[in-house]
Amino acid sequence: MLRGYEDVVPGSAKQIMNDAHGQMVHRHGLENKQLDAAISNSKRGQWFGFIIAVLVIVGGVTLILADRSAEGLALILPGLAALAGTFVYSQIQQSRELREKRETPPSERSHSPNRQPEIEEREKP
Repeated sequence: MLRGYEDVVPGSAKQIMNDAHGQMVHRHGLENKQLDAAISNSKRGQWFGFIIAVLVIVGGVTLILADRSAEGLALILPGLAALAGTFVYSQIQQSRELREKRETPPSERSHSPNRQPEIEEREKP
């Protein structure tokens, strides 16, 4: 395929390959930025969740110490249940993703929704 371009415009095959390489480098850079942003958002969410959980527990303990046991437990227990539920849900999601990766052959995996087809040079007889 590229040979036909080269026959018409000398140097065009090299330019096409250079352009494809440049696009690949650019796409990898964007994917890395997207991954870094997702990791940062995840860490930020974990910190906010931790802070909220600590505040809820401290508030519940404070209520219990102030002889308001029912209100303190009512504050602590749903918060702990939500934390446990979030942990269990994330474990289930991770297990599902790992199982799907094991079941999907590498050739069928797409790391990007905008994945470009591979450029192949075909020899014509």
